Amino acid sequence: MKDRFALLIFIALTAALPTAVAADRPASATASDGRPNILFCFSDDWGRYASIYRDPSRPGLNDVIETPTLDAIGRNGVVFNNAFVSAPSCTPCRASVSTGMPFYRCGSNAFLHSHEYGKAPDPFKKLPGFSELLVRNGYHVMHWGKTTKKAAKRIDRTHLPPICNFSQAVSAAKDKEARKREIFSFVRSNFSSFLDQQPEGKPFMYWFGPHNSHRQWTRGSGKDLWGLDPDSLKGKLPKFLPDVHDVREDVAD
Repeated sequence: MKDRFALLIFIALTAALPTAVAADRPASATASDGRPNILFCFSDDWGRYASIYRDPSRPGLNDVIETPTLDAIGRNGVVFNNAFVSAPSCTPCRASVSTGMPFYRCGSNAFLHSHEYGKAPDPFKKLPGFSELLVRNGYHVMHWGKTTKKAAKRIDRTHLPPICNFSQAVSAAKDKEARKREIFSFVRSNFSSFLDQQPEGKPFMYWFGPHNSHRQWTRGSGKDLWGLDPDSLKGKLPKFLPDVHDVREDVAD
């Protein structure tokens, strides 16, 4: 049992986290019985890309991006400088995180297109996900957005509307700032409603899985949406990428 949950040691919640998610009201970091509330933020395609990772001796992409909320979470918790992913693909990675198992032990969820698994017995069905175990132990649980098939029937799941494909939705909008506010409001209201439904004295676990990383390429969106000048990345790209304008623009986007 200890080995199974070794991957979950990085899940931590401090009192600062609920306000960092910009809920309408703060939440206590613990339930009345002392068990921690858990806010699990999970998105695909991340590297060491946050301003808290800036290092003057290593010029890089972190020099030109600002992630104040992630930085605040890191300062109030733990920042990992050396971490490894079980599988660099969305479905097997989430399966590994949710079960604590290596991705290759996750049966149908060991690869992206699980419907192609066929009729063989599926070991994934017998692996308990940590969300399910939390429900059994009295947690108030919701999975929001991009999640995992280990969300049991007793777990509320909110599927994201197309508006929450952030880059695509905002890029296509005439009033981009208004569309940003609309999306942020949707996210805040969902989390606030979840807290409103939390039974008295019961701890919560909220899985937050935004879809934005699965983007269609929208040329110029890095500058248009986030103010990232592609040429501000000159001299800061990873060594394996050609340091030319078109590549810098794609990285910014």
